[in-house]
Amino acid sequence: MPRAGWVSLGVVAAALGAQIAVASWQASGAALAGAGVVVVVSGSLAALTAGRRSGVSWLVAAAAAGILALRIATSPTASDPALPTGSGPWTATVRSVFSARDSGVPAVADLDLDDGTLQVAMTVPAYPVLGPGDRVRVEGDLRPPTRPGDSPRLFVRSIERVDAASPIESVRRAVGDALATALPEPAAGLGAGMVVGLRERVDRDLAADFTAAGVSHVVAISGWNVSLVIAFLAPLALRVRPRLRAFALVAAIAAFVVFAGASASVVRAGAMTGLALV
Repeated sequence: MPRAGWVSLGVVAAALGAQIAVASWQASGAALAGAGVVVVVSGSLAALTAGRRSGVSWLVAAAAAGILALRIATSPTASDPALPTGSGPWTATVRSVFSARDSGVPAVADLDLDDGTLQVAMTVPAYPVLGPGDRVRVEGDLRPPTRPGDSPRLFVRSIERVDAASPIESVRRAVGDALATALPEPAAGLGAGMVVGLRERVDRDLAADFTAAGVSHVVAISGWNVSLVIAFLAPLALRVRPRLRAFALVAAIAAFVVFAGASASVVRAGAMTGLALV
């Protein structure tokens, strides 16, 4: 089995152990998981001492299990957020904005509270046009989530933008505006979503068609978009030494990830592409 397989085996074993520990007897489950890691590491070291190459694979699997177990052990316990009373006003940072609907524009924002921030889902008016990174002052009624794992819902009464987003976000929007000037809709919105990650500009019916066809990843910035960047830049650096070319492409990918909004999908795609190049 390749070492990647041993890593996967270690991760799966640790995840199953953690699930058992959380679901029932936590202390006993944690003790058994820790004992299992100790046994695997001890066996790996014994195999390495005896000159067996299998010890390396077992040690890799044990390391993967230990890292995952540590990550789970240090993760905060999920709990229902404490909703503030009253109707505001609150200051908030817009996290993401989605395609407009008949009732408004769905968005997610982080409310600034005395003891931290609270992520809420809300529907905002079409104007002022908001984007990720904008600071707003908002008033409304907060309601608890209706399902586990959902964010609290903020029913907006009034909203005002008090501070624009970062310069990078301003450039992204300028690119979207340029596409809207050069192309008709829905092509302009689709281009803004594919090139710079402005998914809120993609026509809702067109996005639904992509989803129905099973190709919604075309609209989301992901590995497909990163591969297009590589396909465009790699031929331009053919005369550069392979190692230097790889690191130059990694730097270009990092810049594209930041410029495209650094959503989870593009960060994941950029990280995996960077590993493959390195």
